[in-house]
Amino acid sequence: MTKRALDRFVDEMLAEGTAQSSYRSLYYDCASTVHHDCFSLDSLWLIDNNPRLWNRMVVLDDELNQMERGLVAESLYRNTLARLVSIVTEARALYVCEQGQEFQ
Repeated sequence: MTKRALDRFVDEMLAEGTAQSSYRSLYYDCASTVHHDCFSLDSLWLIDNNPRLWNRMVVLDDELNQMERGLVAESLYRNTLARLVSIVTEARALYVCEQGQEFQ
């Protein structure tokens, strides 16, 4: 997840008030677990080498944005967010493997 997407999410949540504050909390909790993965992963590398994963990340991010506006059940939001975190982790592992580096 890009910083821009995270900032956009927070701005939308603040604009919609406290009714969705649990979404913001969930998002930040999950984003913090993969923060290092997101910013140490070269997005251009991912687009060029695994466009399928990149596309899945974009689609899930879009789904989350739509859910935030529609006040969906928290369990559905959590599942979608977990899938996004899993894909980010998978992408980072592929990147590290290809770069010949170890996780830190």
